[in-house]
Amino acid sequence: MNTDSVPADLPLLDADEIRNDLPTSLANSLVIAVRRETVSTNADISGLPVHEQHAHVVLAECQTGGRGRHGRVWHSPFGRNLYLSMGWRFDTSVEDLGCLSLATGVAIIRALASCGVTGAMLKWPNDVKLEGKKLAGTLIELTGDVNGPNQAVIGIGINVNMPQATKLDQPWIDLSGLENPPDRNSLAVALIEQLAVAMGQFASRGFAPFKDEWAQLDSLQGRAVTVIQGSVRHHGVARGLSATGGLLVRLTDGMHEFHSGDVSVRTE
Repeated sequence: MNTDSVPADLPLLDADEIRNDLPTSLANSLVIAVRRETVSTNADISGLPVHEQHAHVVLAECQTGGRGRHGRVWHSPFGRNLYLSMGWRFDTSVEDLGCLSLATGVAIIRALASCGVTGAMLKWPNDVKLEGKKLAGTLIELTGDVNGPNQAVIGIGINVNMPQATKLDQPWIDLSGLENPPDRNSLAVALIEQLAVAMGQFASRGFAPFKDEWAQLDSLQGRAVTVIQGSVRHHGVARGLSATGGLLVRLTDGMHEFHSGDVSVRTE
């Protein structure tokens, strides 16, 4: 673990500070841990006994095996960004959790907004964009019974002060260039609070409390896109979400619904 490049003005995460800044009722209901280094915060929670995973939050300064969708590497340099996972129990079926990543995206936007970060948008299914570049992403892992209950581990990574030399597989942005960027402890407080609220809403009402807000934040709506599924590419125009959280795309032969695949905006 190399800590030589940690900026002096970027303090380390502090579990006590985070807990003290949360509403008392929420702080008392959560277990919050900060790791200096870990393989991944998702793995830390999923490795706990099932009965201990709910309302358990793990943050880390560094991940040696952080992952994004489809097993992609999530770059996790020490002390630079926010790597956070929360465990949550749902009594519903796997099918009912199909929109959980979409609700999580809304919670991230709410947290950013509460810290003064405006203009962030959502890209189906689990990316947060700022100025058209990737700012944050989520990885949700489910275990349990197909008919419920199910245990979700919600992993979130937010770029706060990424080393400028970092090379990723897509354009990225962090918060360091903002006029008043939030510090990581404040951002962690906002994210934990909004995520816990969102998980409670989702557990009781599903995606309904998030649907309109998600539509307003949809960065793909009305844009020409390509949906990539293996070696097949589908070209069309994005038309929002289906009732089950799929991406609706109007192709030449009509409207199609996608529940998997990588989506890119067509510029030609």
